[in-house]
Amino acid sequence: MGFAPCLFVGERFAFLPYRTPITTVVGSPISVPKRTTPTDEEVDHYHKLYMEGLSKLFHEHKVSCGLSENHELRII
Repeated sequence: MGFAPCLFVGERFAFLPYRTPITTVVGSPISVPKRTTPTDEEVDHYHKLYMEGLSKLFHEHKVSCGLSENHELRII
């Protein structure tokens, strides 16, 4: 078995990665009651609230994150 040398190049030719801006967006909290055995309807309800909040955050902040107004969020 041989040796394969790897060359890592980053910020100022060091092992640090290149600087890349990271944008973090946090939405409003969703209050979920603690249940030992939630019903399917409860799970569906809170899942729907989460997905609506996620979509709202995407549409509010997509332009400031470098996307155009025409971009759409597809959740599969």
